[in-house]
Amino acid sequence: MLRTTHGGTFGRLMSWDYRIVRCRDGWFGLHEVHYDDDDRPTGMNPAYFQVRAEDGPQAIVESLQMALRDAMGRRILREAETWPEEPEKPDEAEMRPDERSK
Repeated sequence: MLRTTHGGTFGRLMSWDYRIVRCRDGWFGLHEVHYDDDDRPTGMNPAYFQVRAEDGPQAIVESLQMALRDAMGRRILREAETWPEEPEKPDEAEMRPDERSK
């Protein structure tokens, strides 16, 4: 799987990306999802956008753009007590728009 670095470089396998997560309480949220060496999700944190002063406001815009690309290009994950070895087949609400049945 291709992931983006914060700087926008493609093709380098990273340990996290942004994903939309379907939470147990029925809400959807944008999260940083962390992966193990086999590319399985191991945990997540709510997405939080903050940058150093020297990076300026443009760095927030760039982070938001990266999060949007990630969220649009990856399937929605279900929040789980423990992440499954094999991901469950997503229902239609969890699929990217281009994967949904017509």
